[in-house]
Amino acid sequence: MGAVYRVGRSDFFTPGDLAADADTVDAQVTALDVSLDGNEQAPQDWWDNWNAFVADWRGFYSKNFKGNGFFGNLVEALNDSNRDQLVAYETRLDTWASQAAGYGAGLPDGARTSVSSGSGDSLNNHLSNLGLPSVGGLTVLVVVGVIAIFAWRFVK
Repeated sequence: MGAVYRVGRSDFFTPGDLAADADTVDAQVTALDVSLDGNEQAPQDWWDNWNAFVADWRGFYSKNFKGNGFFGNLVEALNDSNRDQLVAYETRLDTWASQAAGYGAGLPDGARTSVSSGSGDSLNNHLSNLGLPSVGGLTVLVVVGVIAIFAWRFVK
């Protein structure tokens, strides 16, 4: 397996993670497009739809990620719909790559990246990695703390 997407639907991520995933998708779209160049097995309507996907992707990528720098990427990362759209593009690209393989073209071995799932990268997992209790555990600790403060302060 080649590159790995960093951001899934439920993930916490940095602006750089989101931009890096967009760069990964862009590199794969370009590689698949080059691989398809001159392929005569794919029917014309498939080519038309592929070219529409490429144009749609490049528009999204240029508008939201290309050449943004840190602060531009930060603004884009704050927009959750960009993350969700990026994961949708990953899914669409995966479908296109599967179809292209059926026409004898595709990404080089190891270059295809599995679609982000976001599973296993939840807030609870991040807290666990930091040695902290889960969200439920933190909620219980806060409630117990508030009750203890209330009891200490007001019950005498």
